[in-house]
Amino acid sequence: MNFFNPKQLPDITDKIHARQYVLNLLSRKEYARSQLEKKLTARACPHEIIKSLLDEFNENNWQSDQRFAQVTLKSKSAAGYGPKYIQQLFYQHQVDCDVNQLADSLEIDWVEIVVQLIQKKYTDPLTKDFKEKQKRMRFLYSRGFSGEYISAALAQIEDMD
Repeated sequence: MNFFNPKQLPDITDKIHARQYVLNLLSRKEYARSQLEKKLTARACPHEIIKSLLDEFNENNWQSDQRFAQVTLKSKSAAGYGPKYIQQLFYQHQVDCDVNQLADSLEIDWVEIVVQLIQKKYTDPLTKDFKEKQKRMRFLYSRGFSGEYISAALAQIEDMD
């Protein structure tokens, strides 16, 4: 058995098979339009079919970049990722959406997410060691949180104690 060659999927040359393929994908999870384009292009689907099919799916509201953005924002914020990280995901998937505006509409509290993340990751949320504080700040920055949210969360944790 050869593990280096992934299973080769057959090419899609007609709209019927392309529609079945995309419906199958969308039945499992939300996809951005650009993701579906990449998947169909990888299966050698003609560009005209891709464009007309994705336009049809968008008109019927079977595929929506706005819905993809909402689902992604909810799942990534629940997993402890911040607005900068999520905005970068939107950029990669070519979704034109403002994270902060969408987070406001979904009532996502970034400070509370940072507080929960700190309490989950560290047994002692407050530390006096400078190097340890820097290490924690780097971790939170890498998760996509701004200094404003981190400072507010640390102040909230100090108030709790």
